[in-house]
Amino acid sequence: MAALKAKDERSAESAAHVIEDRESFIDEFRAVCEAQVRPAMQAVLDRLRLEGGDGLIEEHPGGEPRVATPRLTLWMSLQGPIDGAPRQDRNPHLQLDADVVGRVVRVSEGDSWRSGGAGHSGPAGTWKLPDVNRATVVSELLEIVRRSARLPEGPGSPRLNGSGSDSNTEARTET
Repeated sequence: MAALKAKDERSAESAAHVIEDRESFIDEFRAVCEAQVRPAMQAVLDRLRLEGGDGLIEEHPGGEPRVATPRLTLWMSLQGPIDGAPRQDRNPHLQLDADVVGRVVRVSEGDSWRSGGAGHSGPAGTWKLPDVNRATVVSELLEIVRRSARLPEGPGSPRLNGSGSDSNTEARTET
């Protein structure tokens, strides 16, 4: 009986550690989103608006039936406001989801724009949380805009930030 009780105690300790580890990752994800991701998304959104586009930053805290873990999405319109509710098959977007089991950030994106763009919408890979920063997010968003507007690649191509910098894909791991 003592062995069974000890096994139950170890199991309870293990479960508590898993829960604590998951909560810690979610807290880290939220902190990175607040300090790095949201400001990057807002900067791109502000520039889109200056250029005649629009967008919406959508944040879900997790724990919802439709969105189980925290999520942050920038929906974009390259011209005017978003018509109706944003949709993955209709609006360029970058979506970051906390994957608490894998301890990574799931990246989904879309570059569909008014029957144009490259027509990609869906999972794009994962980022390790320490690699998620403002520069990575801005670079990824600019690449989505470039593909959505079918802008040419390379030096001198139009960019929202005017830098002509290439997309930072080093932090991405394809799934």
